[in-house]
Amino acid sequence: MPPTDEPVSDPLVAELEAMLGAPPDDLGAAARGLVARACDEDSDGGRHRVMALIDHLEGRAFDVSRALAIRGPDEARLLGDALDVLDAIRDVGLERLGEAPTDVVAEVDREEKSLAEVGSETRDSSLRARLDELIVERLTSLAHTPSPQSPPGTSLRVIAESVGDFVERGQTGLAEQLGGVRAKLWRNILERAQQLEGRAADDYLQRLADEVNDRAEDILARSESLSHDAAMKMLANARRDVQRTLTLTRRMQREGRRRELRRMSRRIRAAIQDRQVRSRQTEQVGPRTLRVIELMVFLSIVAVLAILGQDLLADDPSKITDAAKAASAQSTRLTLAWVDAAICGFFLLEFGWRWALSGWSGLYLWRCFFIDVLPSLPFGLVTELVAASDAAARGDVARGLRAVRGIRLLRGMRLMRPLFQLYRIMAFTLQGMDRLARRNAALLNRNIVLFDPPEEDEEGSVSASLRLKRFRGRLSRALRLTLSELPPVLRQPLACRRVEALGQRLDAAPHHEMRHVVGPEADLRDIRVEAVVEELLTLEATTVEVHLGEETAGRLARVLRMLDIPIVRRLWLVRETAAGTTGLDPYQALARAGRGLGRWLERMVERFRFFGDLTGIVTGSQLLDRVGSTLVKATQRPAVRLLMFGFAAVIVSWLIAWLGADEGGALEKLGRFFNTVLGPGVIVLGAACLLIQVFGRWIKRLAGETTELFHKVAEAQGINLLKFHKLGRRTDDLALIFDRTVSPELRLATADAGVDAERARFSQILPHEVAGGDASSPLARQHEHVVLLYLDYLDGAVLHHSNVKSTEQFLGNLEIEAIRRERLQLGKKERKELKKLDLNKDRAIPTGPYLWFRFITESLSQRVAKLVLHYNRTAIPIAHRPLVPAAQVERMEAWLDAPRRRTTRARPGIDAWSRSWTLVTWPFVLLWLAASK
Repeated sequence: MPPTDEPVSDPLVAELEAMLGAPPDDLGAAARGLVARACDEDSDGGRHRVMALIDHLEGRAFDVSRALAIRGPDEARLLGDALDVLDAIRDVGLERLGEAPTDVVAEVDREEKSLAEVGSETRDSSLRARLDELIVERLTSLAHTPSPQSPPGTSLRVIAESVGDFVERGQTGLAEQLGGVRAKLWRNILERAQQLEGRAADDYLQRLADEVNDRAEDILARSESLSHDAAMKMLANARRDVQRTLTLTRRMQREGRRRELRRMSRRIRAAIQDRQVRSRQTEQVGPRTLRVIELMVFLSIVAVLAILGQDLLADDPSKITDAAKAASAQSTRLTLAWVDAAICGFFLLEFGWRWALSGWSGLYLWRCFFIDVLPSLPFGLVTELVAASDAAARGDVARGLRAVRGIRLLRGMRLMRPLFQLYRIMAFTLQGMDRLARRNAALLNRNIVLFDPPEEDEEGSVSASLRLKRFRGRLSRALRLTLSELPPVLRQPLACRRVEALGQRLDAAPHHEMRHVVGPEADLRDIRVEAVVEELLTLEATTVEVHLGEETAGRLARVLRMLDIPIVRRLWLVRETAAGTTGLDPYQALARAGRGLGRWLERMVERFRFFGDLTGIVTGSQLLDRVGSTLVKATQRPAVRLLMFGFAAVIVSWLIAWLGADEGGALEKLGRFFNTVLGPGVIVLGAACLLIQVFGRWIKRLAGETTELFHKVAEAQGINLLKFHKLGRRTDDLALIFDRTVSPELRLATADAGVDAERARFSQILPHEVAGGDASSPLARQHEHVVLLYLDYLDGAVLHHSNVKSTEQFLGNLEIEAIRRERLQLGKKERKELKKLDLNKDRAIPTGPYLWFRFITESLSQRVAKLVLHYNRTAIPIAHRPLVPAAQVERMEAWLDAPRRRTTRARPGIDAWSRSWTLVTWPFVLLWLAASK
């Protein structure tokens, strides 16, 4: 690493700088010794010196990132040295800082696998064998003495990952050893489930079922990209886990959970059967021939879809009046039917081959019947032969069908032909998509991680371990990318050097918490959307040049220029990526398109955040009440006006008819228009609005009973008295207000000593002393105005629907309004945007801050009310405990011990939604949410 030009005062930091400039032979050992010397002092001094080393190493990250534009062997060596020093700080220094130590085994395991993916020729078998032994040792220790910090589902997941990896690399002995570990772990799970009772057992088994089901889902997705042996082993273990979990969950009261597990077991069984059939196909014809057959099947599916599409769009020959054109159309249709029948024969032959390899399994036939078999039957050709006008065309076939009285059946099938053709299109489309997804499983099997889990318990606090973890992640990714771009001759010695450093780290670093579960390998299948957005927003032309090259960048830039034309450049997403790229360099055009795509993805992520946050704060009764209110307010005025106007038009038409207007006259035409067009049409629209309003009132009344009860209970318990919590912070708040508003002006008028005295007096003002302030103060009137504003702020309770004083002052204060009008000169559009801050005004469709304020305050009051109601029904006064049955006391104690999330359920009438009810209400919910955005 190139030395820095800045002088370094700390001797240890200077030694680190020299070590980075001229790395010794054993850089890891030297760095560990340096960190150990830094930690030899007292706790505060040692922490300070270790943090200084961390700060200096993070400061050098700029040099590392700047050197990555070249990506040569020197830069790869530089990154490896930085990782050695960073690992030494993490292994030795974090424990001295009182933070969680690094799991060296898991970290070395992940990096060794990533280096093996970059170049398999650099894999060290001895290091891999040591890691495998440590992993098996950990999992064995965990199975014999389970750790409460490691959930059972997580342990099973890690064992499944390890078994698949061992089988993939031919380590069958270790895989069989982990089979015994899995059996022991399941015995522990059974014993644990038998020890629990009641709600605790339900919670334990539900968590286990969720983890096993999620893990089985992931194995199903990954099995297509694994080898046959590894996939079969993982699928068999996953099915065994599901079956064992299903046996355990029979004691649960959740039928839906058992249905999910049974469905997952059937899916895994089907996947195992498909893998067996595919393996036998490969054994018979070889992998290359099998790929050719699959490609032929896929192209045949495309051809059949084209034939079916032409058949649906073409005119019916029986409806063509021109005899020549009708004969030509019939001949074309019959030819396509023969081609379709030939292709369907190929499909049936290919399916028969697969069915025979499955052992003529009835289950396999049933699974494939409606997608593979039934659409491949040549019904189209048979119906065409029956419908053909030329008797010679159907000849013996028609006579044979008459003999068995099948003509009527075929005529009925001919009438159903369009529906059957649509069914065939859907079936072949699903079959083609399934084959395409299976063919590209390695590319498509990716986990899209939309929101990364929080890495810190307290928002805004970044620990040293997290800083180093993030820094190491950046360096590791840069090293992998640099090594992947080097030729094998230059890559192999650098990767071997890094593998050797990993082995030395594994020998020297302490292995903390041997029973801690080794997490699965760094999943390269994860696509983290937030990281992608960050990379796109900071995309530069040099990065595009390094990754794509001149030829690829030129082709993509030409595509962007083709889209940068009038009208097209205004289309959705095109205006973000292709607009304005015509006159740019190819690298600059692609960088600009990437940044535009990043902005678009960022907006999409924000919309997902909107719905996620909304789901987290909205209850069922609250949502029903808000949807009902929206429907009522949106249709109340249109319903009344449309009905009045429609009936008025009808009455006018009746008056014109009663007066006897002249036939064909203007008055008679006006009356006819009112009576036949305007009146009935407007009445129908008004009736529709009225029906929607009645529906809205019904669901509002349905939710209103619960919502109104919760609101009254919360108010009766004094939720509105939370405003006195603000008054308890009066001294601190007034001192802060004085420092930020009054103090600057007061310092211009008086000396500093007077300001301090005025600050002490101002922070002790009581509400009844506002009008009786010191008249000799130079800013007495300003004091009074500020304190009055503060008292107005105190009038609303915290997180209560009455806490709207700040927005009222912001929108209604005349002085602030004068600033907006005279100084800022806000336009009509800006003023309209400011009105969205009004939290008091009811809206037909709640949007913006009003939406969030109402939902948050109502959710809080409802949660408080639910807790109070449940406590009122369950709790027993201490004096009454000897007088009540023991069952009630046990029920109360179970409620007190249970998690609060399980005690605040909504009423069954609101929470238990049927499917038909969901279908009725959710279109209105989606319309309301779309309008709110």
